[in-house]
Amino acid sequence: MRFIVLVGVAVLLLTSVTLSEPQVQAQVRSDELTETEVRRIVQHSAQALVPADDSNRYLNNPAAIEFGRALFFTRQLSAGRAVSCATCHEPTKAWQDGLNHTFARRQVVRNTPTVVNACFSRWQFWDGRADTLWAQALHPFESAEEFSSSRAQVLRSIEQSDDLASCYRSAFGEIPRAAIDSSASHGSDNQMELNRAFANIGKALAAFQCSLTSLNSPVDVFVEGVRTRDPQKVAALPAEAQRGMRIFVGKGECRTCHSGPLFSNQEFHDIGVDSNAALRDGGGRYDGLRELAK
Repeated sequence: MRFIVLVGVAVLLLTSVTLSEPQVQAQVRSDELTETEVRRIVQHSAQALVPADDSNRYLNNPAAIEFGRALFFTRQLSAGRAVSCATCHEPTKAWQDGLNHTFARRQVVRNTPTVVNACFSRWQFWDGRADTLWAQALHPFESAEEFSSSRAQVLRSIEQSDDLASCYRSAFGEIPRAAIDSSASHGSDNQMELNRAFANIGKALAAFQCSLTSLNSPVDVFVEGVRTRDPQKVAALPAEAQRGMRIFVGKGECRTCHSGPLFSNQEFHDIGVDSNAALRDGGGRYDGLRELAK
């Protein structure tokens, strides 16, 4: 989403150039901005970003990050070893796949969002059906369209891999035998151990994904320059783009919805799409709320 909005900022800067204006413009100095503009621009500072999840104490744990990296790229956790997280979240394609509809084991109804800066998002998935990144990371394992596996099978696959089992132990200790006992039933002690161990898988994946950030774009440097009154950093953004930013935070009122460091208010909005057409690809936020309530 942050990438999309930054493209929108670029469009604004292009449309702000008229034929009667010279094509070369002087840089805007931070002391030329009004106090209102400065205040509004600084609200987009990446300095204010912190992971949106305080339920994962492993986010900055090096062993968990490395375990998450291994989990992200291995195919061993899917049925038939067919896919990995990187099948849809390709590093060479901005950690998504560029397709209108993602195809893992089967086609799914929506496209793949990037995982870059995902740790700063309040909601996960397009419909917000997960409220933490580690909870989101667990969904694909048990989805028939994606990994088509089960939590017990995921843990068995990790146990059977020397490398993955070693990574798990480094981050979380031994895999509880009860967690992979085939006799685990709902409400049993074994099921609780299984759930805790499975949650660790999600937390390791989230720890790795939280290392995938993009906070040093020209817009970020410009905003930091405005915040610190540093003319060199202000100059990181071309003059036309600076004019676009002033429209963005001023008369364009773009910041009404595209606010904060991620250029998003992190909420869901009715933008007038035909509801019948939208429901063909799922119920959107309505479905997400139902999933959260389970």
